[in-house]
Amino acid sequence: MADVNNFPQLMEIAQRLPEYPWEAELNAKLQSGGNGPWPTDDELEAAEREQSPQYLAEHRQLLTAARSLLRQPCENWAAESAEAWREGSSVRLQKARHLGRVFALSSIASQRGGDQTLAIEDAKNCLRLAIASRKGGLVVDYLVSAGIEGFGIDRIRVLRRDLSPESRQSLIHFLEQHEAAREPYDLIADRDADWEAKFGSEAEEDDNWIDDEEFADLSPEERQKINAMIEENRQRLAEMSPEEIALNRRNGFAMPDRHSLSLQRLLRIELAILSYQAEKGSQPERLDQLAPHYLTTVPLDPRGGEQYRYRHDGLGYVLYGLNEHLIDCGGRQRGVCSIHDGTADLFLDYFDFPDDLASDEGIGFGCRILQAIRSTWRSIVRA
Repeated sequence: MADVNNFPQLMEIAQRLPEYPWEAELNAKLQSGGNGPWPTDDELEAAEREQSPQYLAEHRQLLTAARSLLRQPCENWAAESAEAWREGSSVRLQKARHLGRVFALSSIASQRGGDQTLAIEDAKNCLRLAIASRKGGLVVDYLVSAGIEGFGIDRIRVLRRDLSPESRQSLIHFLEQHEAAREPYDLIADRDADWEAKFGSEAEEDDNWIDDEEFADLSPEERQKINAMIEENRQRLAEMSPEEIALNRRNGFAMPDRHSLSLQRLLRIELAILSYQAEKGSQPERLDQLAPHYLTTVPLDPRGGEQYRYRHDGLGYVLYGLNEHLIDCGGRQRGVCSIHDGTADLFLDYFDFPDDLASDEGIGFGCRILQAIRSTWRSIVRA
């Protein structure tokens, strides 16, 4: 850990940031049983637009202090016991994520108000917070940091086409530094394994989790299928050695890291293509033409270790990475569930595309589960 670590002070600031007023109303409704009509997505977005300026104004000093701390040494730490984790670390995770969301909200509000500089800066602050949250922490900290990182990536994705050449190059340099500063997942996984070996996992297994409110929209047939999948997985785990279970867990948790890293590298390449096009009036024939003038080096796809797929026709270009199954689908654009199912490629703008849904078989079943969760909790975080 660094000699001076500002992460505890940063989390104190996060602790003082209340939840959004429009979310407080929704959470109160959930806790009371969710009776009455639910607000629509349009109503939630309208409430966010109306109330976010006041929320940000009321907490401007806290955000200013948090921005300052993120430019100084900050890193997380692993709790010294399972009890300490339950009492402090789990709350810290929630507050870190909330602070990331507030930075994203500030970025959105700044963009609406025409302050592109602050919009980009708070997108960067999401990435800085993600670095601090994963460094020194456990796998659960890293998973939360991946979500925070996603807030920042999404904000830069939205803003990328409106940047000046100078802003683009500055952002490319920042993203290169960001990747270099990310603590590798393997180090986090090693630390997590050591922590669990020392303190043990005290998470209680809940056999009735499928009955929770998050899955209220699933049909009885879908619930039955999920329970069958759970039972099949339990039987498979029972036949595995502890070493095989640890390896399976380690590899499974690595997926968000590859996904986030691939999006960041795609973003750097696209920013470089936009700079190349602005300067030369045409798109590059090959990605290697972007280095070393626009990129220090052309990054490779972390899924497979090959170059990203790129082609152009003089009017436009296609740039994408492989999905988690290392399948090249020829530039097929769909949503996140199709990417994870191996039936679509990874594009920067995958948020904007629908998923392939099947009623209850094969492709899209996992997405149905996600949709059931989202429809219940009505997330207001906009892509």
